[in-house]
Amino acid sequence: MAIDGFDVFDSDGEILFTTVSVDSRVSVFDWLRSEIDGDIDLKGREEVFGDLSREENRERNLQLMATSKDSAIVAAFGHLGVEVVDESGIAFESIVEGGPVDGLMVVGDVIIGVDGVTITSFESLRAELDVKVPGTQGVLTVENVDTLEVRDVELTWGTHPDGFEGGFIGIGNVVVRAEDLPLPFDVDIDSGSIGGPSAGLAFTLTLIDLMTEGELTGGRRVAVTGTISPGGRVGSVGGVAQKAAAAHGAGAAGFIVPASLVEEARAHARDMPVFGAETLDDALAALAELGGETEDLQLILR
Repeated sequence: MAIDGFDVFDSDGEILFTTVSVDSRVSVFDWLRSEIDGDIDLKGREEVFGDLSREENRERNLQLMATSKDSAIVAAFGHLGVEVVDESGIAFESIVEGGPVDGLMVVGDVIIGVDGVTITSFESLRAELDVKVPGTQGVLTVENVDTLEVRDVELTWGTHPDGFEGGFIGIGNVVVRAEDLPLPFDVDIDSGSIGGPSAGLAFTLTLIDLMTEGELTGGRRVAVTGTISPGGRVGSVGGVAQKAAAAHGAGAAGFIVPASLVEEARAHARDMPVFGAETLDDALAALAELGGETEDLQLILR
């Protein structure tokens, strides 16, 4: 990771981002290993690639990695008080068939309000949906990107198919409509040939460590996995069992994972401490427990 035009702060510690390897050429020996070694998962091809080819999945994961880097940069600078994007609503790329807004909204609509509350980011939308009661009525204010028409959409809040609390809209592949603001520095994150979004939280913490004084990890090696939103919300990832085993094998002093995956990670972490995080603040609190200097983090120019 390099920050052009900024004299970074050296650290004795290290943020380790974790990944998993996938081998689609499974032999009888591999099957036997999976039966003996609890850190190896044997899955069907469709569970890993879905209906994508291996190359299509590879390309998609590289795109997700690029988005993850952008989100990490926004989250890191935002935590340090530097706004680098102007967020103005939530767009989406698909609508759930038969869902609450099927037939009421189209791809190209951007959600800018919920029941009169302005929506600019994932966090502001999630905060409003979390308090909605499925089966009750609500109003979404949307702006169409093609016509610029602003209209109110009346709907009945749905029940989330995965059992999450709050109201369900029924949109997929959501993205924040945002305009980039000038970055104070050019940031380059080199992830090599690794794809996927799961290093977002690790990238964010590494950037904060480089741009602030003190030892963010307490001078220790700490493994991290989890996606990151521009507003600092940590999201779920795959392969946490294998990542926990790898982090332990690498001698990490601790492993920070999305809160929903703590138990799964602990089952494979041996004696390595595992911390759950729903937000960037939670991850920083975990680093503090490990002896990290996380108070009064400030971007310092020198």
